[in-house]
Amino acid sequence: MKSMIENKIIEIANQFIGLTEKPGNSGFYDHEGIQALTHMHPEELFRTIGWKKGYAWCMLNCEVIWKLAYAKYDSMMIPELNRLFSASVAQTEANFKRSDLFVVDDAPKEGNIAVWRSFNAKRQMQWSGHAGIVIDYAHDHIKTIDGNTNSSGGREGIEVAEKRRVLDFTERPGLVLRCFIHPKEI
Repeated sequence: MKSMIENKIIEIANQFIGLTEKPGNSGFYDHEGIQALTHMHPEELFRTIGWKKGYAWCMLNCEVIWKLAYAKYDSMMIPELNRLFSASVAQTEANFKRSDLFVVDDAPKEGNIAVWRSFNAKRQMQWSGHAGIVIDYAHDHIKTIDGNTNSSGGREGIEVAEKRRVLDFTERPGLVLRCFIHPKEI
């Protein structure tokens, strides 16, 4: 059974579906769901959490969703989230792993942040990666809502979309699932 915070995270993540970025990571087009939720233009909203032109924004999308969810129930958590989140997937993963407040493991659950890291041809982990909000899972796959992705399967991340991905931690060249960051219960 999902907790209140997990339900709120998923509810908010669904409202972000369809957000589209302008070419070259230069900003965002208007989005009715985000406007209704926050009374802000998406670009203005993302700037409040540190987004700048040219930034990859998959983890920033997770950050803004979690912050909006926690603001509904436990706004005292926002300073801690400010400390833990970064535009960098690698830095955010490391920060949450060091935190005593949050569980980071390999067990998916709704509302989690799924973290992938890039591996090179020698199977060495790189600094880059990807992140998305888990909305459903089974024994062999997860469904996520990802920012900076492509619903048509292309490599260029241009939107927030729902994705279905294999639940596989095998280190190989490309993006590899590393962990799940669980929201703290309220």
